[in-house]
Amino acid sequence: MKKYNYAVLFVLTITLSTLCISCTLQSDEGASDQDARTVDPVEGVWELNSRYWVLDDDTIYADELGVQHKIYLDGFVMWTSDPAPDSSEWHGYGTYQLSNDTLVEKLLSMSLAMKAANNSQVEFVCKIEYDLNFYKQELEQTFRDTVYLAIEEWKKLN
Repeated sequence: MKKYNYAVLFVLTITLSTLCISCTLQSDEGASDQDARTVDPVEGVWELNSRYWVLDDDTIYADELGVQHKIYLDGFVMWTSDPAPDSSEWHGYGTYQLSNDTLVEKLLSMSLAMKAANNSQVEFVCKIEYDLNFYKQELEQTFRDTVYLAIEEWKKLN
């Protein structure tokens, strides 16, 4: 029968256990840091909560809000809304970039009604404020030769 040095086995077991726990903690810590760096605050599904226009410090509210949604995922944006009263479709698809307080959406395709309303403009640069479940965007828009500040407030659905 072989004799084992139980003191050596005990020290070896404690050392290996400590090493395994240490590696696991460092691995988990690195993963959470990586996830925190790559989280995009606008990524997800959003629903329009309110929309209004401002001109010379006067606020003009939209008559009908309608249901609108945006989906931001992996650098892409998709936007859609309920049909307008005249049955025209409003939707768009493209890419987006978020940098500090600026959101830039470049539409690669859009409905004919949206194209006509925006004079075929494809890039939209918005000032944006956001948190986990809410964002507000401000964008200058021209209507009948008057420049308004269009403000939209979105709530996160997922």
